Amino acid sequence: MTAQTRLKVDTDELTAHGTALSTLADTLDGVQGGADDIKEAYAYPDLATEVVNVSSQWDDKRRGLVSALRDMAGTFPKVASTFDDADSGLAKTIRDAITPATST
Repeated sequence: MTAQTRLKVDTDELTAHGTALSTLADTLDGVQGGADDIKEAYAYPDLATEVVNVSSQWDDKRRGLVSALRDMAGTFPKVASTFDDADSGLAKTIRDAITPATST
């Protein structure tokens, strides 16, 4: 069994995932229940009331889901940026360590 000696992180893919989550959040944010608009179409007032209640509960859950998706969408680019910064910093440290210092 050999040990993994390299860590590979596709920061472009991480950023793309963040964009996809943001798009999903935007899509869900644009969805409207609309039950209030069509409640007159139901023959039974009790059924209409229940449909409106379910729609309202879905709207509340949807808002929470949209918020969570937006939070996650914002995290992906931050993780990608952190890895890019760490990679750049490590590369500079290695270059500086192996490049002979020039005296002036």
